[in-house]
Amino acid sequence: MHRRLPKGLILIVLCCFSMLASQAQIPSAAPQQPPAPQQVTPDPLGRETPLGTVFGFIKAAQEENYQLAVRYFQATSRRKPRQEDEKLAHQLNMILNLRFGPFLNHISKDPAGRFDDGLPADKEKVGEINIGETKFTLLLVRVSDKEAGKIWLISSETLAGVPDFYDLLGFPRLEAKLPRWLVDYRPLSMPVWQWIAIALLAPFAFGLAWFFVLLARLCHRLVMRWRKKPIEGARSLSAVGPITLLAALYLHYRFVNLLGASLLYRQYYKLIVSAMLAFGLYWVIARLTDFIVARIERGLAGRGEGSAHSLLVLGSRAFDALAFIAIALLVLRSWGVDVTTALAGIGIGGIALGLGAQKTFENLFGGVSVISDNVLRVGDICKVGNQVGRVEDIGLRSTQIRTLDRTLVSIPNGTTATANLENYSKRDKILFKQIVGLRRETSADQLRYVLAEVRRLLYEHSKVESATARVRLVHFADASLNIEVFAYVCTTEAEQFLATQEDLLLRILDIVEKSGTQLAIAAQTVYLTRDKGLNPEKTSAAEAVVNRWRENG
Repeated sequence: MHRRLPKGLILIVLCCFSMLASQAQIPSAAPQQPPAPQQVTPDPLGRETPLGTVFGFIKAAQEENYQLAVRYFQATSRRKPRQEDEKLAHQLNMILNLRFGPFLNHISKDPAGRFDDGLPADKEKVGEINIGETKFTLLLVRVSDKEAGKIWLISSETLAGVPDFYDLLGFPRLEAKLPRWLVDYRPLSMPVWQWIAIALLAPFAFGLAWFFVLLARLCHRLVMRWRKKPIEGARSLSAVGPITLLAALYLHYRFVNLLGASLLYRQYYKLIVSAMLAFGLYWVIARLTDFIVARIERGLAGRGEGSAHSLLVLGSRAFDALAFIAIALLVLRSWGVDVTTALAGIGIGGIALGLGAQKTFENLFGGVSVISDNVLRVGDICKVGNQVGRVEDIGLRSTQIRTLDRTLVSIPNGTTATANLENYSKRDKILFKQIVGLRRETSADQLRYVLAEVRRLLYEHSKVESATARVRLVHFADASLNIEVFAYVCTTEAEQFLATQEDLLLRILDIVEKSGTQLAIAAQTVYLTRDKGLNPEKTSAAEAVVNRWRENG
């Protein structure tokens, strides 16, 4: 064993050296570099997205550049002559112009297309139309191009159905019957007969809409007369209103679609029509708001709550502003504009406006608070802070008060809402409170007579609330004996209260005179008398009583 062990170690060492030598002879593998990305140039025809493919084909076909238009077609296994492909492009363009609406804004702008249409990722359904039982589907496919990479093309399946569907259209046969100059002369790539038809259809659609609205107004008036009810807010039968505008726009839009005008031009035409429709819709909302506000104001005026006019005006204007913003956002969204940024801008602008116009909003919401709480009405006599007068107007910013000096004071509504407000016109009765001061020489019996007679006066007076009336001797003053006369006069009119108060004061003066005393005079009286000093008998008696209290502990 001792002899074999060194030999085994030697063999192991030799094997290790041989492995190292063999490894050194293997060339080192260089690290693998990632393949360089293939440079894909943008497609000059804009076929990277479904929208770019459809838009590019329509633009090329509208300009009658059918050689360019066929480059948006998917290649088929059977090679067609160039004239046949160009004819197919013309027919497909006519189908899109006659039967498809201006849908370009709704086509996907994403190079990957839409994934919610239930189709494979390499297919995109743009639209579908029917004539009778015949169905035509505009389908796009995504293919690989050597130069532009992934692009979208009009599928061969769609192209196969173009000739049969084209034969079902009516306007190609109509163009065959028109003079050639109306068809061949194409200003801005659209036949002149279509331009003339669009221009003539505008007054025709307006007249037709005006006639229908006139018939509706006549029927409404006949029904109201038959029911013997007044017609509120009646206007002239021939007046043009928002309903006439909306009906005319709808009719003209339908006529233009039937003409088979260029789909690209109808896309721009749709933008104009949508703006005018938005204007007409806002006009309708404004008319309805004015009608509702007028009816509410008549109801409030019948209940004597006409001061809510300012609040109704504020509410109607705020609603009109919100309706305008909402309609504008809807129109922008239909034009393909991202309204999220606009909404964020409105929010930031609102915050900035609120910070910069705090006092204005304070007065505005103060006016809303004053009107909604109904603490003041026009014509009320009130006291706001140190201002007393009659309310002449309650606006959205300030309240106008005519003072007793006949000056007009404007108090901000923010101050009115937070100030101590005293409304004299909302009193259910008026307080009559007087302090009657009698001379200090008045005897106790004279006081008892005056108290009893004044109480009888209040209890028997027809304008005085006897349940709460009171007459009490309340104070020995320096120069008078004070009697408090407290009573409520049952009236809310200032003139009646003043007349009743005058009658009560005169009768109290008669009672004082009958008692033999007089009202106290705010003056000091000096009496010159021979004072006999203290009474010695009463003094001795009082001292004797106190001494007995001490003896008894």
